[in-house]
Amino acid sequence: MNSKTLLPYLLLLPATLFLLVFFAYPFVQVALQAFETPTGLGVGNFQTILRNFRFWPSVRNTMLLAVIVVLLQLIMALVMASVVASLNTARSTVLYIFTIPLGLSDLAAGLIWLAIFEQSGFLNSMLVWLGVVQKPILLLSYQNTGVLFTAVILAELWRALQHDPRYRGRTSLVVLCDLVARGVPQGTATGAILSAVRAGGTDRDLLRMREHVHAQIQHGQAPAGAAQKGLRELLERRPGAREQASGTARRTP
Repeated sequence: MNSKTLLPYLLLLPATLFLLVFFAYPFVQVALQAFETPTGLGVGNFQTILRNFRFWPSVRNTMLLAVIVVLLQLIMALVMASVVASLNTARSTVLYIFTIPLGLSDLAAGLIWLAIFEQSGFLNSMLVWLGVVQKPILLLSYQNTGVLFTAVILAELWRALQHDPRYRGRTSLVVLCDLVARGVPQGTATGAILSAVRAGGTDRDLLRMREHVHAQIQHGQAPAGAAQKGLRELLERRPGAREQASGTARRTP
């Protein structure tokens, strides 16, 4: 094996070791501990959990939270897309505002929400200043389940804007809004983005396609034609993907 063949594996080795040591090994260890009982391996721990009176209410609350959060995320995404698509000016500014959560880690976001809802936090201070309450109240308490549930929903909605950068949903939405705002028919823009994603296009590919479409429109080409040309240019950089993606483009209204 020559050096060129060995080099990719050497470059992957540090990341692989990191994942094995800090993710794979702890996962296996925790999975084994889940079946450990005083008498040996068994399912006694799971039986104890299922018999606990707190387990099924927790499952119910988790399912309810998932339904509410997903529904609100969908509505929020549609509203954001509509706002950006309807703007004629300051569109880039609004897009930058929508991406502010990307600059915050999950830890920083958690500390911010804690600072808002804790007893001496911003929300209590504002309620006291407005005269709604006489003194700060303990919001994050089991006695205020509604406030707790609302706080979790708000934090999850914020976290929805902090997806893993490898997730293309947000970038696809931004590119779609931008293309539609520049005159590309919605069906054409949607078909181009779906085809690009199905062909394995990354965030960088989608943004490059958007810039290509912008340049073509500035040179006088019709928006629909510019979008189709941008898609062809993207597919030409990915040999073998054109046929796979063309089916999506044809099926998109």
